[in-house]
Amino acid sequence: MATPADLLASTAAARIEREFAGFLRAYDHAERDLLRAEEELFEVRPEVSGWSVADHRFHLCLASELVVRNLRALRKGAGRFVK
Repeated sequence: MATPADLLASTAAARIEREFAGFLRAYDHAERDLLRAEEELFEVRPEVSGWSVADHRFHLCLASELVVRNLRALRKGAGRFVK
């Protein structure tokens, strides 16, 4: 019979697998975006967004960098968001 710890570990492992698969899909989408012709990559289509594909990718890179910085601060137990 599975213990609560076993069930938690199994659930966590399944979640990690799903998240990693999602990360790989996102990476594949980003790679396809960056292979676009320059005109298409930097084209702004107002009916979709005020940003180009390149603008969106750049924003995602900045946001990801902030996430990593915050995780490092959390791991150190330091930073303005750590109480």
